[in-house]
Order: sequence, then C-alpha cells, then structure tokens
Amino acid sequence: MHSLALSALRRANLLAMFVTGPVILDDWEQQNIFDVEFAHRFNATPGRAKAIRLAYDAYWQTRQDAHLAQVSLVERTNFLAFHSQTTTFYSCILPGEVVRRCVDAIDQGSLDPTALLGIEHLVVDEFQDLNACDQQFIRAIAQRGAILWVAGDDDQSIYAFRHADPSGIQNFAVSYPGSASHTLVDCFRCTPQVLARAMGLISYNPSPPRVLKGLTSMYAASNPPVQGHFFIWRLPSGALEARAISESCRALINAGLHGQDILILLSNRPAQLSVLEQALDDAGVSFAAPKGPELGESPMGRLILALLRIVDNKDDYAAHRDLLGLQDGVGTETCLDIESAAISSNLNFRDLFYVQFPTNAFSSRSLKAVARVAHVCQFIQRWNITDDLASHDQALIQTIEHVFNPVRMRCQEALQDWSALRTTLADGMTLEELLAYFRADSEVAQLIILQEVQQRLGLPQSSAPQIADRVRILTMHGAKGLEGKVVFVPGLEQELMPGRRALASAGLLQERRRLLYVSIARAKACCILTLVRTRSGSQAKTLVGSWQFDPRPSQFLTELGATPQNRTTGLDAAETAAIVQECADL
Repeated sequence: MHSLALSALRRANLLAMFVTGPVILDDWEQQNIFDVEFAHRFNATPGRAKAIRLAYDAYWQTRQDAHLAQVSLVERTNFLAFHSQTTTFYSCILPGEVVRRCVDAIDQGSLDPTALLGIEHLVVDEFQDLNACDQQFIRAIAQRGAILWVAGDDDQSIYAFRHADPSGIQNFAVSYPGSASHTLVDCFRCTPQVLARAMGLISYNPSPPRVLKGLTSMYAASNPPVQGHFFIWRLPSGALEARAISESCRALINAGLHGQDILILLSNRPAQLSVLEQALDDAGVSFAAPKGPELGESPMGRLILALLRIVDNKDDYAAHRDLLGLQDGVGTETCLDIESAAISSNLNFRDLFYVQFPTNAFSSRSLKAVARVAHVCQFIQRWNITDDLASHDQALIQTIEHVFNPVRMRCQEALQDWSALRTTLADGMTLEELLAYFRADSEVAQLIILQEVQQRLGLPQSSAPQIADRVRILTMHGAKGLEGKVVFVPGLEQELMPGRRALASAGLLQERRRLLYVSIARAKACCILTLVRTRSGSQAKTLVGSWQFDPRPSQFLTELGATPQNRTTGLDAAETAAIVQECADL
C-alpha cells in the first residue's frame, strides 16, 4: 500500500519538496533517529517524542482528530516544525503519512492514481487489516475505473494497534453497491473438534457487524476421517504449566512428530516467555523463540544494511544518516549540530560526504564525523549491487573496524556477529541478495533467500540451509498466517486473555476474542489451552505488580463451551499416541 501510494505521488510530481525520492523510515530509524532527535531538540523524553509521533500516525491513518487530544498545542507546533525540517533534510517520509498524503492529493483534485499508474485491476488481500485512510485510497482508485477484487475475513482482524478497521470488509457490499461476493465455507486446516471450538468462541462477537460464516472442516469426510483433539487444562502454577507443555512437546517428538509441527502461542511475551524457555531447556526440547530484534537492528546489522542501501541507491539519505550516527563517539547532539550547520550554510546533507564544502560553520567534532563517513562512502563508491559477497569480505571487516572503535566491546561484538552470519552465506551471494536477506521479515523468508542463492549457484541442495526442526514459540499476533499440527495456548486467564485493558473497551474485547479465535485456528489436529490457579515470581510481577496472585479464569472459557480439566502433568501415553496418529492421517 505504501509503495503504491509513493509511486502515485512520485508520478504526479508531488514530492518536489524533497531533493530526491524520499525513503520510508523503518521502525529502527523512527525510534533511533526521528524520535531521539525530536526529543533532544525540544527537551522531551524519547518516550514522549514517540507518543507524539504515534498520535500523528494514528491521526494520519484514521483521519480522526481525537488522536491528537493528548498532544498540547506547543507539542503540535514543535512536531510539525521538526517533521517538516527533518524529513526534508534527510529526504525521508514516515510510513503513517504516505497514504494520507496521497488521499489528500486525490481530495484536492491534484492526483488521479488510476490514470497516472494505468491501474486496470486492483487486487487487495487481507482487506480487514486496512485502516480508514487505506480504505479511502482503495475506494478512490476503484471510483476512477479500476476493477477491484478483495479478500478478507473480519474474524481475523487483530491489528487495532495499527488502526486496522474490520468495518471495511464488513460493510464492503454497502460501500461498493453492485459488487458480487463469494464466501469460502470449506476449512482445509482445522479438524472438526478444533474448528467447532473456534467457531463457538467467535460467535460471541456481535452479528452484525460480524459477517456470519458456515465453515465446515474437510477432515470430517476425509479417508480416514480425522476428528482432532481439543483440551483445556488447569494446572496449579505457572511453573507446572510450562513443565506440562514442555513435557508434552517432548512426548510428541519422541512419538514421531516433528518439532516444527508444534506451535506455542503467547499472549504476553514478557510474562510468559522466560519460564517456558527454561522448562523446554530442562526437558531437552529444541525450540525457536519469538523473533527478537530484527537483524537490521543490531549494530552490525544496521551498519551492513546501511552500506548495502547506499550501494543500491546513492541517494538514500536516511542510510547516510544511519551511518553517521552509528560511528563510535558520534551521538545525537553531533548529528543535530551537523544538520544545523548544513542548513545555515545552504548545504545538501548527502553532498557533505561526496563533495568539498565550506567548513567554517562546522565544529571540529562535526567535521571529523563527516570525514569518517565520507571515507566509507568513497571506499564503497565503486561497489555494485550485483557484486558477489566474497569480493568484499575484507572490505566489510575493515568498514566495521572503521565505524566502530576496534578497542571497544561493540566493535568486537559486531565482528563476531558478522563472522557468525558470514558462515551461513554463500561466497557467490550478490550484495543485492544480501540486502534482501537483511530486509526479510522472518526466519522462513531469510531461509528461502539462502536456498534460492544455492540453487542459482548450482550448489547441492543438501548444503542449503534448512528450516530447523524446532518447536516454534510465537506471539499470538506473530502466528497469523501460520499453522501447526499441534498448538498450545497458555495463559487462559482474565489477566492475560483478554487482559485488563481490553475489559474497559467493548471493541478491544472483541478484538481479543478474535485474537484467541485466530490462535486456536492455527491448529490442524490438536489445540491445548492452559490456565493456572496461581502465578508467582516474574510472571506475577509483570502482570499485576506483586510477586504472587491467584488469576481468574478467562471469560472466554465459558464461551468455548468446555470445562477445564485439572492436571498436574502434560499428555499421557495414550493421548500422545492418539494425537500423533491423527497427525499422520491428516
């Protein structure tokens, strides 16, 4: 959506305020550059700066002024002034404003995206995840002659924190009179037992506006038929809950199930993850934890990513700013001093690193920082994005040592991180492929890139990296689009699911119900929900601020129509054998 809107703005020549085509700031740049510079400039905390940016982000995406109610007039004035200067200077744009700029231009009559981009057909997937501004953008394209085809499921709308609005799919027929619809009713993932519980739960969301569905599991008529299993366990404590799950995983794997066919979905990562990781370690179960910081968010990763972006696009101003701020000893104040000196001298930011310029307005510290980046830019100026990685091995190490002080721990850690990553990368991998690898948003996407490189180079596929056979721990949001033959969902307590914040809002409560529905519907053969009588230690402290408390069962348990079974252990031998057999029959 962002790329389409940016293409339309560029084609309509509505980005003339930028010296070159702006790049969209990623999450790291928004937090570590935009927010930090804004906070430093106006003596605010980074947390407050982020809150103001997110308020504008919500305003842009929902077109509702109410989101700015908690931002003072002074803060608004400061933000708008800072935003205008900073995005122009670094030739960048915030993700939340891209579509809004396009919609505003359409409303003003200065942009016709359908004609400008030659759009005849527009296909939109996951329509329930669009915000109000996205929906207006799509409507404007369709109203100007494009044939529109969308797919979506309002029951899977779980991104309110991104301002997703399920009413777009719920009211589609009203917004597009004369449109035809096709409802899918065959469920190819969930077995009957799993699907029945999921559908029973989601039926508690009001209809309308919820779109009614009549899903039927295809496994009911398969040969042999597979009914599936659905359990709800109540255990004495959080520690025993984690142990029961880990022992069940061990039993399933010992009985022949692959670890990667098992998912564990968390509603509260800080409260649940560490206890579960320890229990899995104790049980000898190999697992993949929820993805932590992205590869491009570590010092090594951000440096390599910045270099690759500059090689790919010499006019990527934001990547140059990344490189400037990553240098050892260069902080926000120095970067802001460079910006102020450049603006007062009518100098272009990128040109500071490529051409000679008057230096009288710059401090010696600023000049030194600019010179070090200029050295790197000169060093990589002859690199080509199609070069193979092996031809730049030594140069990349030298660059890491040049940007990070070699005697500092950060440099040693960056070198170690790069060395560990380099062992997984083929010598013939191009820099363009490496850039795609760094930008990949999941381990699976990264592995696909590595396997494609192996295939392109004609290397034996046995040497290509494979998806490790590990139990996958994911957040509930992170599991959307995935599936597992067996799925565990711990923490079916009021304090965790739906959680205290959701109880104060009918809309949030409905979304949490959808989140649990989506989580259950990840399971093919078996879904196991768990809750506990007592939580203590770090789990309790994270949730309620005390070291122990007795949680209440989730209200969703009643809606699931099942009574929790009191347990102290995980799956027994008979349950394990039955589940593994049904997994084999899928």
